[in-house]
Amino acid sequence: MSTHIYTKCVSPPRSSEILVLSYSEYIPNIFLIDVSDQAIAPTVVPPRESQPALVPVPEVQPWIDNDFDDSTLDSPLSTEVPPTIVESVEEEVEELEPEGPEVIIFNDTQPDVESNSQPITATRVIYVPDLPEYPRTSTRGIAYIVSTHNKTEQDIRTDLKTKLQYSKKQLWQVAGRKPKTRCAFFNDIRCHRIVYECTGCLCCEYLDPEIRNLSHSAITPEISSVLRRHRVKNEGETGESIANSFFLHTRTQFAQQKACGNAASSSCRPLLTPQQSVQMPSGAEVWQVRCIHRAAHGAPHKLRKLPANLQPHIQFLLARFAEDWQPDRLDTCHVVDATSARRHTCGVDHLQGEGALKSFSEHFPTLGPCPNRFQVFIPVNLCDFPYYLVVFHNIHNHPPPPPVKTPQQYIDGIISIINNIRNPNLTLNTFIVNPRVQEFCSQFGGKDLWEVHQSLANMDRISAIIYKQRMLHAAAGQSIAGVAAKWELERLTMNDPYIKDFFWDGKNLIVICFFKTQVEVLSRSKTFQVDMGFKRIKDSNIKEVLFATYQPEIEKLFTFLRVFVNQESTRMYYEVFKRVFTLLRDVYHLPIAWNYLSGSGFQAVIMDMDTKQCPGLGMYLASIDERRRPWQEHIKHIVIYCQVHLMRGIQETTSDDDWTPESINQQMLDLVNCQSKEDYEDMCEEFEVRYRDTKLGRWASHKKLQNYACGINKHCSAIPNEIWDDIYRKHSNPVESSHWRGNSTGRWLPFLQAVENSERLDSRDAGQYNAFMDSGVRPGYRPRNMSKRFDQSESQREQKAKRRRGERSSSRNTLGLTVDVASTTNSSPAPASTRSSPVRSSSGGAIRRVRSTSGRRSQSSTPGPTPPSATNAGSSLALRRSISHNILNASINYQLEEIEIQERQAAIREQNARAEELELKNRRERLEIARLERLEREENG
Repeated sequence: MSTHIYTKCVSPPRSSEILVLSYSEYIPNIFLIDVSDQAIAPTVVPPRESQPALVPVPEVQPWIDNDFDDSTLDSPLSTEVPPTIVESVEEEVEELEPEGPEVIIFNDTQPDVESNSQPITATRVIYVPDLPEYPRTSTRGIAYIVSTHNKTEQDIRTDLKTKLQYSKKQLWQVAGRKPKTRCAFFNDIRCHRIVYECTGCLCCEYLDPEIRNLSHSAITPEISSVLRRHRVKNEGETGESIANSFFLHTRTQFAQQKACGNAASSSCRPLLTPQQSVQMPSGAEVWQVRCIHRAAHGAPHKLRKLPANLQPHIQFLLARFAEDWQPDRLDTCHVVDATSARRHTCGVDHLQGEGALKSFSEHFPTLGPCPNRFQVFIPVNLCDFPYYLVVFHNIHNHPPPPPVKTPQQYIDGIISIINNIRNPNLTLNTFIVNPRVQEFCSQFGGKDLWEVHQSLANMDRISAIIYKQRMLHAAAGQSIAGVAAKWELERLTMNDPYIKDFFWDGKNLIVICFFKTQVEVLSRSKTFQVDMGFKRIKDSNIKEVLFATYQPEIEKLFTFLRVFVNQESTRMYYEVFKRVFTLLRDVYHLPIAWNYLSGSGFQAVIMDMDTKQCPGLGMYLASIDERRRPWQEHIKHIVIYCQVHLMRGIQETTSDDDWTPESINQQMLDLVNCQSKEDYEDMCEEFEVRYRDTKLGRWASHKKLQNYACGINKHCSAIPNEIWDDIYRKHSNPVESSHWRGNSTGRWLPFLQAVENSERLDSRDAGQYNAFMDSGVRPGYRPRNMSKRFDQSESQREQKAKRRRGERSSSRNTLGLTVDVASTTNSSPAPASTRSSPVRSSSGGAIRRVRSTSGRRSQSSTPGPTPPSATNAGSSLALRRSISHNILNASINYQLEEIEIQERQAAIREQNARAEELELKNRRERLEIARLERLEREENG
């Protein structure tokens, strides 16, 4: 008995035509391939005289012990359905059956150095419509028969480059025109033969031993579970880890000779020392990082104040900066990447520093290079034989690389979308929210690019494509009715709709939006930030409330949920918190808890000093408290106020941008460093007395209130000190950045368009998180670890300082400084000392300078009686205040001298400008006279 392959070639293919194929050696029946949708279904087709017999091959059922019998070559076609049906799609085969006999794939009859005249065999043959990204392999060989789907030889070669996620290199190839290159499995059809070998992967030098030992022949759930478990940061982000990142950043700056500018040398080293000349009123030491040559040579050698949030970990930093420091343990790493990656380090701030990213065989030479090889046989005549064969031998001795290669068909689809958009100002965010991208994703059964292929979770890859194409974009949107229709439709047709709750009674609007992945991450978080945005919606009454934070696993900000409202009141915030957390607890059954109430759950909420936001949260917590305590009591246990907003408020109060340690701004900010509640209250009273009936005095009275003091200083809060110190980001910058990212997709948008844009942004957040946890695909090429963020912060700080210096040198306006001199009388006691307070002129122009009547630089008046609060504070506090006052007076004198210099420089520049103007006028007059003389000569001539 023999069977034959029947084929009907269609060029070009039409949806009405069917390609009929039959295999006899390993296909026990005939496959019908519909060209329109490439669906494969096993069917038995009887032979016809009109169908030519092309390639007779012996019949052997796959994975079954059958003898290879040449006598079957001349047997008639069998129409019986075999008892064993071969699965055509590999993913549906959960467990491989026992290996069968070796089947000869290629047998070179002529001596060949590369192949050593050894036949190529396989014990399993798998039929697939497309080559999988991670093919199975075996020491005895596994062969894949792949349908070409009307592809050319070049298309097949492209698929081998982009679809196989294993890194590889081509050893050699033999052209199909040579008579010796014939595939025995294909009954000696002439083929192109290409031989590849796996080149392994890149990994960190501190790779965890469990990951290092993940040699494999197939990707199993156990391997995926091991990789995902190691990618999760069990300890999370701690204050000590941030301090270690700061040290690594400083060490890198000095190692690269970037810390000291032009004076940098190989002998420069960092030191962590206290600043002896500065003593803060709270008694806290000011620590600084400086170069060892700073004392001898001064600027430009490194000198930087230690960030205030790292002060609780000063002992760890002192040990870290010591030259003889030795780690008591070495952190292990999970980073594995393809060999095409260009980064040189793992991008993880280990205790011992970032690990070098090199090939697996370099880090572990005892294991040697990967022994896996595979050979490809592509028929010369693909029209007569529309299949190709790939044979894999040997097991991979390294962990599997992440799926970072994007198949070419997806790249071509993205380029086509960009070309159709035709927007020269196209950016990544505007591209992501474009409807064409949604259509492209839906063609492959997804809603976002990462669902099409996980490699597309890397946004830098898409940015590179957009950068080369640059096309047009237009947006549209609708109103509240459109959002309501979207909510009604999606909740009936989708398992995980974006709009989770919609409330609109004609007056009050609350729309809650998130994906399940987002709130699952929220339920595991210890802190989150809340903020309201005002610029997204065209209807100015509709605002956006965001819940977000910085997520250490993916090293980027992460949005938890969005709530769109049309009110801004305490009652509105109460309803928002109530609806959100009730929805998460009752509908999604997430463990929503508060640490101070139940011992687990959220430890703190960071927000700005909004008079409606904080009471709204307190009212919600009071409603779930069994003891029914007032809302003021609850915010003491959970709220931390944003320190960035605190600094903005200080700068608005003083109208001064000077943040040097001696400045009034820094002394006001020093409230956060007070070592006790009594010191905090004493400092507030000092400001109240010293700046009575001024804006600064009212600011101090406001910060003295318990509802605000509890979120500024840890000693005024009921949050445990260890939790307070461990929270590094005591600001709402992540949620502010999330607002900015949303605004970058468009401002003042119609309501529905804003919701759809937010849906795509949040889907990207959830997709990047899942892609990293499942496959290790990073959100971007650039490292985002904390040491690199310190680098970026340092660069931005230097650029701002340079810009300020340029503005001061070119500005013609003089800086004003007001010195208020308070007179003392018997009926009205005066403060112990006075300070300068800038005020603006009555015309609303530049700041004017008021001088005392006792002299040009007289900055103080006769002190009055000592206030009772200062007497009760003790002699040490009075001494600190006196020192602070003297430093302030010296600073004012210095600023006045600087103002005089700037005034003289401005006068000189003004004189030079007038001289240049006169010179230009004279030059124009001379040119005009010359022109008139020339015209006169022409007329006379």
